[in-house]
Amino acid sequence: MATQEENPADGQVGAVLESLGLIVQDQRRINILLSRLVHDMDKRVQALEDGGGIPAGRGARASVQIGKDIPAYPPSDFEFLKRTTVFGSLSDDALRVLLHKGEVKTVPKGYVVFETGKPADTLWVIKKGVVEISRVVDGALKTVAYFTDSETIGEMRIITRSPHRSNGRAPGGGEIFFLTRDQLLECMELVPEIALRMCEMYAHKLEGTVTTLRTHEQKQRQLEGNLEYFDLATVIQTLLSTDQRTGILFVSDDKQQPVAELFIDQGHVKRASVGALTGEEAFYQLFLRELKRGNFFFKEDVDPAAETAEIDIPGMSLLMEAARLQDELSAIKSEVITDPDKVYQQTSRAFEWQDDETKALAEVVRRAVGNGLSVRQIVEEIPRNEYTVYSLLQQLIQNGQIG
Repeated sequence: MATQEENPADGQVGAVLESLGLIVQDQRRINILLSRLVHDMDKRVQALEDGGGIPAGRGARASVQIGKDIPAYPPSDFEFLKRTTVFGSLSDDALRVLLHKGEVKTVPKGYVVFETGKPADTLWVIKKGVVEISRVVDGALKTVAYFTDSETIGEMRIITRSPHRSNGRAPGGGEIFFLTRDQLLECMELVPEIALRMCEMYAHKLEGTVTTLRTHEQKQRQLEGNLEYFDLATVIQTLLSTDQRTGILFVSDDKQQPVAELFIDQGHVKRASVGALTGEEAFYQLFLRELKRGNFFFKEDVDPAAETAEIDIPGMSLLMEAARLQDELSAIKSEVITDPDKVYQQTSRAFEWQDDETKALAEVVRRAVGNGLSVRQIVEEIPRNEYTVYSLLQQLIQNGQIG
């Protein structure tokens, strides 16, 4: 059975969130993630349908046959999956698909399952043995949890793909079932029952978190905490979807320097500022910056009439768009513009641009390149969020305008 020590999170809400254990820390942007998961699944299923891979109709079970496409594993082979809280309610055939797509590995003593900071793209189920979870607390590495037979690790982060915030090690070795993100999505495509179960699990965890926060808020109305212990998106989502509060959310970095201000009025973001940016640009930049250390404080005693409304987009739509921009910016940084200190040069090709809406800004970015500025300097110079600047640079590269 997993056990966990309490972390010394700053602020009252920090203590509550930490008391939820690894669940809350792994619950980054859960409403957004459910939407992203459904969107991803829909694209994959549509692609298979177009190629004739599965019969039309979202509700139909895919054309996978146990004993033909998937081995008819005896129940004893997947009994450890059936005992998990994540997969325990699935049919035997669904468990056979999971077992076939994943892999049971025998690991030696001291095997490192995952490490802090490494990308999370795998779900693990312990078939036999113990996995020790540790993280740095007050400057020292401490064991904060233990997972044993038929317990699942990483079921949240496999969807969020956020880096691990702790280390996982099998001190005595054992047998562990490995299922990658791609393998899980493939299982969802083959057996819709699995996709439904995953969505149900995320919804239940969100409901539990909301219930805990509401109970705590009846006792303590002040919302503040340390960003090392839980995610800023979770805080904002709580204010927007469950609180209906009115006030200003102040965010600072680990040196107590102001980073952002958000004015929230009964579940709606009305104003945002991050550095020189304001409005929607500022809101998106706050998430694109991905602040990992710092503090936040929500001040409620404000007069809404004294605040200027700059944003009309619903709060949850802002969060979903911020998540999309995060993903696309990450792709550009990993595939196209990998070095923020790189200096590009204008080519001799005449400036051409198809999109009238972004043409003027693209020309400004191209001139900044011509002035010898690095990518990082251009981002600081142009009063737009980081994704917008990177996206324009990418298009200029692809169009042969800079190189």
